[in-house]
Amino acid sequence: MKMYNKFHIRRFIRGGNAGVSIMFAIILPVLIATFSLGIDGSRFLIKRARLADALSQGSFAVASTNSNLTTEPEKIEGKELVKSYINYYIPSKELDESTLAVSANIDVDPDDSTKVNSIEYVATAKIIAHPIIDGISRALPGFNKNVPIIADENNGIVRKTIGGVNVESDIVFAVDFSGSMLTITENGKTRIGILREVVIDLATQIDSEKSKSKISIVPFDIAIPIKLEEKNEAGGDRIGCLMPYKLKSTYQIDYSFWANKKVDWKFSLLNDAEVSREEFVKRYLDLKRYDYYSKIISLALWFKDGVWGPPSKDYTQFCTTNTAYDSLVASGKLNSNPLSCEANELVSVTSSPNLAEIKNSYKVIEDYYISMEMNKYSGVVSSDFIDYSGTLSDSHLFNERAMSLFEAPFASISMGNLFKNACMSGFNINSKMGISIPAGHPSGTDDYYQVNLSSVRQNAYVIPLTNEKQEIAKINNMTPVFNASNAATDIISGLLYSAHEVVKGDNPRKIIVIVTDGATLDDMKKIESNFLASGICKKISDGILRKSSTTKEVKIFFVSIYNDQAVLSDWRKNCVGDDGAFIATDYSELKNVITDVLNQEPGGLKFINKSDMIVP
Repeated sequence: MKMYNKFHIRRFIRGGNAGVSIMFAIILPVLIATFSLGIDGSRFLIKRARLADALSQGSFAVASTNSNLTTEPEKIEGKELVKSYINYYIPSKELDESTLAVSANIDVDPDDSTKVNSIEYVATAKIIAHPIIDGISRALPGFNKNVPIIADENNGIVRKTIGGVNVESDIVFAVDFSGSMLTITENGKTRIGILREVVIDLATQIDSEKSKSKISIVPFDIAIPIKLEEKNEAGGDRIGCLMPYKLKSTYQIDYSFWANKKVDWKFSLLNDAEVSREEFVKRYLDLKRYDYYSKIISLALWFKDGVWGPPSKDYTQFCTTNTAYDSLVASGKLNSNPLSCEANELVSVTSSPNLAEIKNSYKVIEDYYISMEMNKYSGVVSSDFIDYSGTLSDSHLFNERAMSLFEAPFASISMGNLFKNACMSGFNINSKMGISIPAGHPSGTDDYYQVNLSSVRQNAYVIPLTNEKQEIAKINNMTPVFNASNAATDIISGLLYSAHEVVKGDNPRKIIVIVTDGATLDDMKKIESNFLASGICKKISDGILRKSSTTKEVKIFFVSIYNDQAVLSDWRKNCVGDDGAFIATDYSELKNVITDVLNQEPGGLKFINKSDMIVP
């Protein structure tokens, strides 16, 4: 057999066929390398393209998270996010994790260090690929079994342009709390419910971004409900009320003193010709406060948590001896009250400062009372009483003590409630007895006030500027007052106090958003028209800029959640301008409107080339 093989080999060589085989054997590695180069080269190009896509999509995802990558946890989270995209596009074992990097180049406005113009996100990484024919790297020089692949330098770069929403702002929502805000919309939600959702969404965004932006809620009906810490005589809450208007000098009064007084003496059958008019008024007020305590407070102290029972003390704990008491006078007549009663000494009719107030203001109060009786809805002040230019002056608008804060009494007009419908939304809606407060207020009858005084709780109230989500979420516990006989809206009071509140913030942008669903009525409409004619919005904006050195921009918006083009037109033309008036009747519309309000400067994300990057 060996001889046979040798014979055939000799014949193969002598026939010349060996030359071709030898040449083939020599060029075979080259052919294999060329094949590998063609196949693997295409594979590597595809991998680089996929790596570029992964880096670009990863950068875009990081930019969408609103992270600035300034802290170590943010950097780690950013890298993990980009890594997840790379793993989706390319097998994870090929990634060289030591080369994975994500960075953010923040461009700050050179004229305003608090304002970020844009952020550029850059993601880079390297993968290690392998040829299909692994042994080729050992057979030929220049071939390596580990092939590093890096995406083109223009990939993985995203520029995020910052809009106005990212400019840290002080945002005040002046919210209509009249009963019509409980109207059910087409999507089955109340109007106030829709607003709550949008405000909480915004608070969540501010909280997640760790932003310095702050939100305030200013509810209004007629005047502004303010939270007080003190308790009333029966243990219920005292409800604060703030009237933001400055009055003409002729009509300026002490609201705190007069708010709970029975002021119908002009039409009373009682009279005393032997004393001065102011002394008569003083004695009349003293008598009526005694009637209130002896008839209302005395029984209210017996009623606790829905149960009648003897109190630990009676109403006389709030009283002192009446020095003008005359035992010979028939009960119910002047000087027939043995006690002078008042829980709050500051508003007592017998204190010296208040005797001067009685003397100086009793004639004005008579005009107030007449105005209240003639005006069904307001009962606070007449449009003729207001000093319009004085109200918009810096010394009044931004002065903590200038605006009149008083207690809104839980009492009927007949018992003493001069400002009958003011701050109705400040009172709770449901008592423990299941009785609705203030559905019967301020016109309750029989024992309405006695049995409910201890159950009075604060409902709506001003939430000062804050970025604490849990504080802002307290709006969820506030409900507009549905009471058709007393419902009213005073938009101007909401705007005025919002200006007073927003100026307290330190952020460079101040925004006031008025949210209402109805037009003002009667005298409130006249007040609104007069303020709009006086240029209220511009004067407020200019005043905030003067008062706050940190403020760079002020903007006021009017959002109607009821399609009333006439009201919208008034505010657009006379106050907020074409870009400041909106109609939004459902959640989506309102969310979009609020987003537009807070995003006046266009922002967005886009891919850019390396040559377009801003040098840090």
